[in-house]
Amino acid sequence: MNATSNKGRVVVKVTTSKYRTKRGFAKTRFVEFLRRKSDSDLIYSIEEDSSCGGADSVVDRIINLNEVEDGIFLMIWLNERRDWETGNVEEWDYKLVPIKEAKP
Repeated sequence: MNATSNKGRVVVKVTTSKYRTKRGFAKTRFVEFLRRKSDSDLIYSIEEDSSCGGADSVVDRIINLNEVEDGIFLMIWLNERRDWETGNVEEWDYKLVPIKEAKP
């Protein structure tokens, strides 16, 4: 896949880790950018959002994170909310759409 075919795409890998702690048990979801398959400008934009508002400002806006199984996903933008005066998009949500990877 060349760089031009990645334009406008953010591909992520979602994995779940379950483990025991001193006080009980824990479950963690990881959302990892697959940089070679993604548009670096869009990844930068998402990372910029999290640097201003913390990980919550991105993770909490992935509307289906708790419903997806581990796998490879296209991260899409939706539910854009615009400023009523300027018309600029100020808030949005993300959704994970499964990608069927071709097997060699």
